[in-house]
Amino acid sequence: MVDTKTNLIVPGGSEGLNLEGSGFNVGVWDGGHVFKFHDEFQNVSDRIVIGNDLSFQLNYSSHATHVAGTIGSSGINSEARGMASKVKIISFDWSRVMIELLMDSSKDIHISNHSYGIDGFSISGTPNISYSYFGTYDDWAEDLDAIHFAKPHHLAICSAGNDGTYINTDSVISRYDKLTDMSTAKNNLVVANAKKILYFESGFELIRINESSSQGPTNDLRIKPDISGIGTNILSTDLNTNNITVTNLYSRKTGTSMAAPNISGSMVLLQEYFYNTQGRLPLSSTLKALVINSAKEAGDSGPDPNFGWGIMDASKSSQIITRHISKPTIIEGKIFDGQKIMYDLELSEDIDQYSITICWTDPGATNLYPQINKDVSVLINDIDLRVVENLSIEHLPYAFSVENKINNDIWAIKSDNKVDNVERIDFARNEGSNYKVVISHKGKITNPALSDDETEYQNFSIVVSEGANINKTLNNKSVDMFQNEFFIIYELDFINLINPNQLFINEIYVYDYNGKLIFNQNYQGTQLNYKIHNSPKRGVIVIKSGNENFVKKYIK
Repeated sequence: MVDTKTNLIVPGGSEGLNLEGSGFNVGVWDGGHVFKFHDEFQNVSDRIVIGNDLSFQLNYSSHATHVAGTIGSSGINSEARGMASKVKIISFDWSRVMIELLMDSSKDIHISNHSYGIDGFSISGTPNISYSYFGTYDDWAEDLDAIHFAKPHHLAICSAGNDGTYINTDSVISRYDKLTDMSTAKNNLVVANAKKILYFESGFELIRINESSSQGPTNDLRIKPDISGIGTNILSTDLNTNNITVTNLYSRKTGTSMAAPNISGSMVLLQEYFYNTQGRLPLSSTLKALVINSAKEAGDSGPDPNFGWGIMDASKSSQIITRHISKPTIIEGKIFDGQKIMYDLELSEDIDQYSITICWTDPGATNLYPQINKDVSVLINDIDLRVVENLSIEHLPYAFSVENKINNDIWAIKSDNKVDNVERIDFARNEGSNYKVVISHKGKITNPALSDDETEYQNFSIVVSEGANINKTLNNKSVDMFQNEFFIIYELDFINLINPNQLFINEIYVYDYNGKLIFNQNYQGTQLNYKIHNSPKRGVIVIKSGNENFVKKYIK
C-alpha cells in the first residue's frame, strides 16, 4: 500500500480523499472461492458475495482468499490491510470466466482481478508449452479484448505470471518473452511483481523487480506488462481448508498473483474518486491512462518488459482527477474515420517535464496461435498521438525496439508506435514555445459495434501530468482557411452554412465548447447551403473536405 501510494488516498491519507471503495464491487475470478467468514471481511455486511457461477460448486480457496484480502481487508491486522477496505468482493471460480464476465451477474463489476494463467514452465525449467506460444495473442486474449470492447467501463487486472527465472530459448532477446494467454491481451492491465521499495535517509530509493515475474514483450512488441504492483512477501488473509471455523488466519505469499490485487484494489479507489467528482464511471481506457501516465519510473528509462511503465502511484493518479475538477486534465473523446483532432496544450511555467498519455479500448483481433506468423500486429485501430511544438517540432511516443535493445541495452525509443493501444509522450517544455496535442489515425477506423450505415469511430482517453491542462475547444491547422471558403448566417433555430466555392463536403461536425459532439452529418457531395439544426449557442464547426479540415469557433 505504501509503495503504490494507496495509503495516501484512504482514510487518514495526506490527499484527504478518504476513499474506501464503499458502494463499488470487485470481481475475483480464481481457482476457488474467497473464504467469506474471515474476520477481515466482517466490517460491512455482505463484504464477500459468492458469484452466480456456472456449474456452481462452492470451493473455498487459500489463494483466492489471500488475493481478496490484498484487495479489501478491513485492517484488523494493520499490516494485512487491503487497498479498499469497504469494497464488495464478488467471488467466482475461474472455470467459466469469459461467459461470466458477460453475464448479468457481473453487470455491476467494473474491475475484475485475474491472478492466474498458464504455467509456461515446470519446476525443473522444461517448457509446458511450445516456445512459440510465449508472447502470442491467443484465443484467451482475443476473447478478453472482445469483452472489454463490449463493456467499455470494465477493466480486467491480470497477473503477468511467475516464469521470470526460466529461459525461453526461442526469444530474440535472452531472458524475455514469457507472457501467455490473458497477459498478451491489449485492453486489460497486466501486472508485474515488484519487491518492496527500500528507502534510504539520503533520499535514494532502491526499486527492484522480483526475478520470478514474467517478462514481456508480446510477439508484436507491445509494451506488456503494463504496470507493476508490490507482490513480494505479502501478508494477507488465509484459511484452514480442514477447519473453516478458524476465521483469523494470515499467510505470506509472493507472486504476480499478489501484485495484481494490489493494483485492483487501488484502481477501485480511483474509480470511486472519479465517480464522486464527475458523477459517472470512467472508461477503462481512462483508468489505464491515469495509471500509466502517473507511474513511478522503474527499470529502464521509459517503459520496459520487466516493470512495464513502472510502479503504480495512486496518489499522483488521484491528483490528476482532482485537477480535472477545475481544469481539463482528462479527456474522453471520439475520433471518427478520417478525422484529425487538435487541442491546445496549456503548460505551467513552473514545471519543465511533462507526460501525456492516450489509451483506447481496441476491438478484439484474431487468435494468432494457429497461424505460422505469430509476430504480426494485432492492433485494429492505429491512433497516433503527437505533441507539436510551435507547429513544427513533433514529440513522439515510446515504442519498443529490438534493435535498440541489442545496440544500447534499452528497449524503449521515441518513434511512431504502430502496435500499442496506449501511447505516452514525455517531453521538456521550452520557454516561449506553444504546444498542441494532435490525434490522428492510420488506415481505416473499424468499430464492430456499429451498423454499416453509421460513421465509424473509436473512443479514446487522454490524461496529462501535473501543470498541464487541455483546451478542449477543437483547433486545426486549416482554421485560417475557413473564412476563405465558407461563411455562416446564424438563424434562430439553425445555422446556415454557405459554400460559395462549391467545395466537395465529406462531413460536417459541430462540437460544444466542452468538446462534446452535438451534430454530425455525412454528405459526400457538393451544394451551396447546409442547414445545421440543434447547434449550441457557442461551439466549433468542423468541415471535412477531402484531406482538409476547416474549423471555426463561433458564438451566435
